[in-house]
Amino acid sequence: MNNINSNFMSREARINAIFEKRLPLVRKLESVERNLKSINLKIDELEQLGEQITKNLSSTKVSINLRRLDFLGIKQIIQKESEELSKLKLRFSRKTLNIGVVGRARQGKSLLLQRLTGLTADEIPDGKRGFCTGVRSNIHHRPGEQTRGSVRFYLEQEFLSEVISLYYKAFGNTSQLDSIDDFEKYPPSPPTEESAKLKTMFGHLIDDYHSHLSEYRPLLRNQSSKEISKAEIREYVAQDDSQGNPYFNYLAVREVDIFCEFPNSDLGQIVLMDMPGLGDTRLGDEQRLIQALEQDVDFVLFVRMPSALGDDWQDFDEDLYDKARTSLRDLARRSFLILNRTISDYGDNLHNCERFKETIDSKNIKVVQCEIADCSDKTASSKVLDQVLNYLAANITHLDEEYARSYQEGLEQLQQKVNSKLNEARSLLAAYNEDSLFEDQFLELWSRVTSGLESLIERLWVQREFEEPHFKTQVETTIAKCRSDKKIPSIAAIEKERDLKESYKMAYYNYFPAIRAHLSQQFLSLNGHLQQFLESVKAEVTIVLLEEGNLSDFSSKRGSEFLKDTAHFISERRNDGKQNELRLGFQHLADFNVSYAGIIQRQIRHHLDELTADQNELPIFRSTITNQVLEKTIEWVCNTLLNQYTSGISSISLTSLPSREQALDYLEGMLQRNELEQLVDQVLKLFSNLAAGSSSIPSSRFLSKEQVIGSFYADQIRNYLSICCDEVIDKCEESLKELLCEPNQIAYSMVREFVDLIRRTEGIEKEWRIFLKREQSRVWPELKQILEYSEDREDWLKLLLQLEEINQFKNLQFLD
Repeated sequence: MNNINSNFMSREARINAIFEKRLPLVRKLESVERNLKSINLKIDELEQLGEQITKNLSSTKVSINLRRLDFLGIKQIIQKESEELSKLKLRFSRKTLNIGVVGRARQGKSLLLQRLTGLTADEIPDGKRGFCTGVRSNIHHRPGEQTRGSVRFYLEQEFLSEVISLYYKAFGNTSQLDSIDDFEKYPPSPPTEESAKLKTMFGHLIDDYHSHLSEYRPLLRNQSSKEISKAEIREYVAQDDSQGNPYFNYLAVREVDIFCEFPNSDLGQIVLMDMPGLGDTRLGDEQRLIQALEQDVDFVLFVRMPSALGDDWQDFDEDLYDKARTSLRDLARRSFLILNRTISDYGDNLHNCERFKETIDSKNIKVVQCEIADCSDKTASSKVLDQVLNYLAANITHLDEEYARSYQEGLEQLQQKVNSKLNEARSLLAAYNEDSLFEDQFLELWSRVTSGLESLIERLWVQREFEEPHFKTQVETTIAKCRSDKKIPSIAAIEKERDLKESYKMAYYNYFPAIRAHLSQQFLSLNGHLQQFLESVKAEVTIVLLEEGNLSDFSSKRGSEFLKDTAHFISERRNDGKQNELRLGFQHLADFNVSYAGIIQRQIRHHLDELTADQNELPIFRSTITNQVLEKTIEWVCNTLLNQYTSGISSISLTSLPSREQALDYLEGMLQRNELEQLVDQVLKLFSNLAAGSSSIPSSRFLSKEQVIGSFYADQIRNYLSICCDEVIDKCEESLKELLCEPNQIAYSMVREFVDLIRRTEGIEKEWRIFLKREQSRVWPELKQILEYSEDREDWLKLLLQLEEINQFKNLQFLD
């Protein structure tokens, strides 16, 4: 912007000309805003296209890199710069020159504004008891107009978020306020921290905002603004009336615009902004000050009244200046400091004012000019305003340029960052070379498959020293089933078999082959489990090949069937005519098996072979003399019992049986003593069994001598068959326990051999390359997709070109 020619122009004309000079800059700012919006939209398009490409290209390096391409940081900067430009545009679009009057309470701001504007304490409160100004007032110079006002109110939700929530946060209260009703019904609890400041804040919230909610709430509901007369202004801007009676309307007011004619007419379109005095414990004033300085204020008049009783620069002076400096760029060239001289009952503060002026530089409070003036004096106040306006009329154009330049520098940095990100985006979808892409993918696959298989082998190596738990369970289940289902014939079946064979001895011999075959069949189930276990290990191998080797497209099956299916895709012969070791490895693992005869049968067969009649002769069949003694014994016992039987007696007491010693005496000398004892015990047991647990044998169960002999033989056969069978089962169990580690040992050997064939054989890597190159579309569909998605790539590059075109520096430049 060019400097305004001050020759032949009044101050009012020079100030008003400022607004005309700002219009071209506003138009340029609007153009830059549009370009930033276009950049943001194009980035959105680029991100959407990137998501589409990522989805189509699955897990390629391109898709991985695209996911890492993060535009969030750039978009956040664009958002920030757009917000800053919007504020700058609003600042330069205004048809007024705004001067903010800033200071702590009771420093003379209100008196200064009264003298400058011609308004009174009814419009600009200057309470003598403490804080009086409740809201920000914007006082517009309008020559020829009657004094009036326009009030802007908070909406309810704005009031909650911008005012009430500040108190809740200060008290550490995290309650969610959804409505004014919530605030009315559930006010916060007093702060637990012992802080006088917090307690005073709590008093403001409860005593003012909450207790008087019904008085000002209608203003939050009915209208967003209201036109008021001069007489009504105080009740909306002040905390009390001139008599000290409290007002509460101001609690609902965001700001008030006052329109009046200033005493000095040579001012132009200026606005004096009366900010509430800082230092009160009412929250939000500092935030509103910062917001005003950022958006609305062109120049700041700081007001400070040194005490006549002794005073010095305080921390709050520097804090106030620092807050203003962070909000209004180039504050040092956009501010005056007025040291308010007063003469009161406490004395004249001129000496302290002069000392403040002398020491201001030492406090890093930088202003254009520091003046001592009596703010209550109209002439002195007007002189200060004249100095400010003359300074602005002479320098505002240059100040505007410098103010805007910092924004321009931010856009320059943004433009460079966008270009850098675009270059990164372009490199991701550069021209593809199929061979180099295949090589990258192959080396990664080769590494992953190797690691996966070696990890599996390492685990199998450790497991080979341990029992295979599922096989152990199967062995225990099989042994238990053998014991519970030995196929031992019943007494009736034995007697029936004897009738067929005409001999108990022949019947006894005939049962061994059937029992042996039945047990052998039971153990066959272990073979099925071995095959299942090895198949599960093959499935683990295929999982590695599927997940790390990308071979899932060759077969939907697992284990042996997957290996067979995949082997069909591998050439039988290499280019030199030799057998393809890779195919051989897959086929070998697919066909690998272990036989029942080789593992289990060889451990238990010799035990099963013990179930023969030759090796298990029943003692009662060993000699004819034994049979004769048996029959004589049974005959003697039967006769003894029959002699006890008389008509009318329904049972025979077991006490009627001969005693063991009587029986042995009766048979003395007929057999060896131990044979006699065994035979007598068995006979007496047989008769006891007829009693079926009772103390006597009922007549209905009493047998003839021939029946007793037959039953005795059948019982002996059945018992001895069971004993022989149990002995063999026990021996088989012990032998099988020695095999519990065998499945894990076989599994390790099987996989180790497979890995050696398909990974360690000389020249095997070349065979893998040939196989995978031929089948690359199955293994890496994304390689095919990358070449097929050229249209997406072209759209990507086209978007980048469009972005680069919009992002040219000339399109983001609003200053020459």
